[in-house]
Parts: sequence; C-alpha cells; structure tokens
Amino acid sequence: MYLSATALFSLTPPGTVERLLEAVSARSPGFSELSSDERAAVLKAVEMEQPRDFAELVRLTYMAYYSRPEIRPLLGVGAHPVHPHGYVVEHESDTLMDELTAPVRARGAAYRQA
Repeated sequence: MYLSATALFSLTPPGTVERLLEAVSARSPGFSELSSDERAAVLKAVEMEQPRDFAELVRLTYMAYYSRPEIRPLLGVGAHPVHPHGYVVEHESDTLMDELTAPVRARGAAYRQA
C-alpha cells in the first residue's frame, strides 16, 4: 500500500524502490528468515551496488515510519499532522540559547560588509 504512494514523494524514477526490493529478494529469497546479521549483509551489498536508489529507499522508509500516527507520540509530538495546527514547542531558556550559539558568536561574522 505505501509503495504505491511513494511515487508522490520519490526523487527517483518510478519503479526504483520496487527494483531495489527485487534486488534484495534475488540476493536472498528467504530474506525475512535470515538472522539480523545476514539481513544487514544483504542490505549492505545492495547498498554498495545501488547507493543512490538505496538512499531513496531509506528516505522513504523514514518518511513512512515517522508519519505514522502511533509513532509520533513516542517522539513527544502529537499524533495529529503537523499542518495546519503545528506542534507546541517549548521556549528554550536564555542560558541554553547562549550555550548553543556561543560557537557561532565566537567565530564572528561570516559575511562581507556591504
């Protein structure tokens, strides 16, 4: 179901993800029965052969996982979509902001004065 919807978000030509999954299946027809280490080895081999397509599969997998309403509350955000209402974000303390921005301020200007 999700694979058919990836065409809307995919940065690669149609069918790329399906072909990549076929490459995994061709390397190991019983992929789901393999040990975790064996599955990782198969995926690493396919990633080495098709790095751009594999990166797209990873990106789409993250999109699918993190868009699921039952996952978002585990990350501390609402189960509702971010748009149109957004999420409540707590304001950082001035001390934390000073700490986070100190390296940038210490570096000085990174632009040319007009």
